[in-house]
Formats: sequence, C-alpha cells, structure tokens
Amino acid sequence: MRIKRGVRFSRRDLAQLEFHEGHVHLATAINGRAQPVLSFTGYPSPRTTATQEGLAVLTEFLTGSTSIGRMRRLSDRTLAIKMAEDGADFCQLYQFFLAHDQDETNAYDCARRICRGGLVEGGAPFTKDVCYLDGLLRVTNFLRVALVKGHLDYAPLFFAGKIEVEDVPLVGRLVREGLARPPDHLPEWARDLSYLTAFMSYSAFLGECDLVAERRRYEDLIARAEAEMP
Repeated sequence: MRIKRGVRFSRRDLAQLEFHEGHVHLATAINGRAQPVLSFTGYPSPRTTATQEGLAVLTEFLTGSTSIGRMRRLSDRTLAIKMAEDGADFCQLYQFFLAHDQDETNAYDCARRICRGGLVEGGAPFTKDVCYLDGLLRVTNFLRVALVKGHLDYAPLFFAGKIEVEDVPLVGRLVREGLARPPDHLPEWARDLSYLTAFMSYSAFLGECDLVAERRRYEDLIARAEAEMP
C-alpha cells in the first residue's frame, strides 16, 4: 500500500486508508492468493471492481471511518461522470468541483480522475468512480437479504478473494466441498457478526417503513419550533 509523499492526513483519513485499502483490498488479495484452487481471485479484474469498492466503502461505514465529506466526494464524482458523458469538458468539470467546495488542487485532481484515459473535450469519461456507490448498494442489499434469511456465513466469504457479489453463494458451496478455504484476514466486523446482523436487520426494517407520513409530522414539528424561536 503506497502513501503519497508530502501529503498530510487527518486521523479519519488514516482510518479510511487502513480499513478501505488494508482491511479490504489488501486482505482480499492475500486471502485470494492463498486459495488452493481459486488463486486467481487474489488479483483484481474489471468484473470484481464494483464489489471490491462497495465492500471497502461499507467497511468505512461499519468502522466509523467515513464522513459526510467522503460521501459527498463519491457522489460528486458520480454526478461529474454523468456530466462528462453528456459532453462536459475538463474545464467544466473543474468548475463543477470548485462550486462544490473543493479547493483548486482537489478540484483539478477530481476532474483529472474523470478524464483519465478518456477525452478532455467530454463525451468519453473514465467511469470507475461510479463503482463506489453502485457496489455499496449491491453489497449492502445482498447482506441485508442474506443475514435476514439466516445466512451469516456469507458475510466473511466476501473476503475469500476478489470476487463478485453473485459469486458469494458459490464460494460458500466450494468451501463446504473443500475446494476453497475461508479467509484468514478479516476486519473485525466480519468476524463478530452480531453488530452486522443487528445493523442490517434494522436497515431492512427501515426499508419497510412508510417515511412519507413520518416526514410530514416531524417537518411540521421542526417548523413550529423554529417559528416560535425569538
């Protein structure tokens, strides 16, 4: 894992690097290369990129190392990719990031990420950054269903190598048949599944709630309280 020279990191930045890069990308590489048959899962491929990035972002959430700034950067990059697909050029992307509270250096770097390997004139961006949020949704929704259905053993299997969401049940079957091995290197949340099960169960419960009526009720409550303030 390489760290840029001359760059300063906050404690939260360092935690993000530790869990995102170390506990996910590095761990899945080591675990995959240790597989007796599936050693190819120790190496990245375009097919598994979304799952890898989604798993890494979910790990940031579960370890408390993400932030609203981090999520805003990911969402802004997704929006910028759509802009570039619609024809926005490098300068327009740069202005977009400046308008979203990035300083000149970060705005330039974000615009560069969108244009790398593509066209600075717009129309053909590099779309990898879409994978972060897309993968986060896919990994989270899979775990919500699997854990509620009682398949607790599926969560650690995401770390058996660099695999895709759809591969997890198959890897579970291969582990039972002795053709694959469970991962040795795991973040704590994938070892102790009590918190993950509670978190995903609550998430599934919230997904079944009707927020429309509740939102109206609490918006009125907040509006009345603000109106009464001197």
